Amino acid sequence: MHLVVAPNREEEAATMAGELLSCIYIGICIAFFIFLISPTSRPGPINMQPRSIDRAGILIWSSVLKLMKNLGYTLAVTGLVCNRTTDILSLPEIGRFSLDHGSCKRKMAEVYEELSCGGVFFFELLEQRGEGPGARSSHAITVVGQKAYSFGGEFAPRVPVDNHLHVFDLVDLTWSVANAHGQIPPPRVGVSMSSIGETIYVFGGRDEAHKELNELYSLDTRTNTWALLPPGPAHRSYHSMAADERRVYIFGGCGDSGRLNDLWAFDVVDKEWVQFPVPGESVKPRGGPGLASVLGKIWVVYGFAGMEVDDVHYFDLKEGKWVQVETDGEKPSPRSVFSTLGIGKYIFVYGGEIDPSDLGHMGAGKFAGDVYALDTETLVWKKWDDGLGCKDHPGPRGWCAFSSGQIDGQEGLLVYGGNSPSNDRLNDIFFFTPFE
Repeated sequence: MHLVVAPNREEEAATMAGELLSCIYIGICIAFFIFLISPTSRPGPINMQPRSIDRAGILIWSSVLKLMKNLGYTLAVTGLVCNRTTDILSLPEIGRFSLDHGSCKRKMAEVYEELSCGGVFFFELLEQRGEGPGARSSHAITVVGQKAYSFGGEFAPRVPVDNHLHVFDLVDLTWSVANAHGQIPPPRVGVSMSSIGETIYVFGGRDEAHKELNELYSLDTRTNTWALLPPGPAHRSYHSMAADERRVYIFGGCGDSGRLNDLWAFDVVDKEWVQFPVPGESVKPRGGPGLASVLGKIWVVYGFAGMEVDDVHYFDLKEGKWVQVETDGEKPSPRSVFSTLGIGKYIFVYGGEIDPSDLGHMGAGKFAGDVYALDTETLVWKKWDDGLGCKDHPGPRGWCAFSSGQIDGQEGLLVYGGNSPSNDRLNDIFFFTPFE
């Protein structure tokens, strides 16, 4: 490290540099010890368990490296140094730092908050530059490559905002409005979006006259050209949409005459709709369910069927039949309008409404802020220790826009906006990465 000092302060600078090196040395020793005893440091298969700060020595190691950088920066800019290396920290339990005394404490406190909270390893609050869509709910978002596309939504209940296509660059974190043309969809709320390759598909929703819609549009992201595709399922809003390599799937929602429980798919190669067998009475018509394509099955998770429900079903694409499953483990409470992510054999759910408002969609119900994962092979739920309550956690919310995506090579869930417990629309963007 190079320090620029006045000629009469060489001795002071040498002392500062020595104390800094002592701080760094102790931090490295502690991190190395944790790394050695951590299960995640031992050879074996990829750890597909939630990242707990008590087990992840390697993650603490990365945070110590961050601390070293921060201490060096602080030394050069503000002159903050560690007075005594024995005052820096103690280790009362594995993976938990506690601060004692000394002038290192201010900078260490920031790192300690991140480490003890754990949220830094799961939810990341993304910075936003440029003019974005603003706070809204009942909108949709999907990721194509390194860009997220947002469409539809409301500032106030049931009042569509606009039909601009907002684009968020996941690399430089900047919003822009696409110069789209072609057959542009009108404004709507309760709309769904999915993408296959470089094409986005938008279906349904509700217009400003509160009319349910059933148009399917595609957007070529290379040319920003909208196209109206052949009609298919009945009019609906607040339905769910998922995709695999060839089809976009649509399930449920609120139709002209009530809630629906039908499953459809649009084949993007043949450009035609496929209607699947109608499920039995066990699959109640519902709005706001989770929908995920996982391991050759289309999974329907929870939703609102006159009340919040907690049942799980799947349609086996190979067998051509519906199956209701009994799940076990740490089950999430009944809920709807939550965010859903399918990764590998897992289905993740975040947030959602667990108790509707007496005012219906005009009010804010009670929202959850937790994360759960369903192992679709063992049918066991697990509650993810995701750092709920930390500053970088999105907290309780529902009616969000969400999509799977990748940032820096990590696959996860992008969550944008939504409705808060105070009935305020939200404008933040979070990225959730569940695995190491």
